[in-house]
Amino acid sequence: MPPLLAPFGSYGSAANTAILLKQKIGAVATTYPLLAFADDAGRRTAILTGEGLWRWQLAEYQNYGNRNATDELLSQSVQYLTANANRQRFRVYPARNIFDEGENVILNAELYNDALELINTPDVRIELKNQAGKNYSFLFSRSGQSYQLDAGTLPIGEYSYNAATQNGPQRFNRQRTINHKTAQPGNPPERGQSSTVKYHSQTKRRPDVISQSNHPTGRPHPQKRQYQNRCL
Repeated sequence: MPPLLAPFGSYGSAANTAILLKQKIGAVATTYPLLAFADDAGRRTAILTGEGLWRWQLAEYQNYGNRNATDELLSQSVQYLTANANRQRFRVYPARNIFDEGENVILNAELYNDALELINTPDVRIELKNQAGKNYSFLFSRSGQSYQLDAGTLPIGEYSYNAATQNGPQRFNRQRTINHKTAQPGNPPERGQSSTVKYHSQTKRRPDVISQSNHPTGRPHPQKRQYQNRCL
């Protein structure tokens, strides 16, 4: 790429500044910032100390027939500056609020970088704890740009979970408390209402099981049906 034009002098940067590109004077590499980003209490700024960025676009198109790299640099810079710094960077949520008995418990996790882009480079670990205090430890698998965990089948009950990960110097942790509210049959909680992994059982009609009681021949009565409990 052709060089940018920058005023000659001594450059410095604040402690909260992240330097993406550094200046090079002739063949001499320096620590002077060329493109730097700063975050001061949620107020993000970017500083380009050189002039002539358009030269990069022309040179890239001449050499490669496109301007993808330069456009990506500008696009990612703008995305970082305009991203909501208060948005939740680490999310963990179950695939369902209530799992049937014998059904595998599935949980999903999402991790975002400073530009609020999905990443899944760091490991994500989680601990599930039931009401008796027993812990189940798992490591999430990577799925696309996010994470997923198949914890298999667990004993019936309610579980709270504690998930943690680290991206560079930043640590993230998500905890949820146990929900003691019992879901009523036929009226499951709305999606997102609870983050507690919970098994639930209810009475449900089984049309394939026929009662033989109260029949003189002992044969199944075509109208009487027996109810059996099925764990949901």
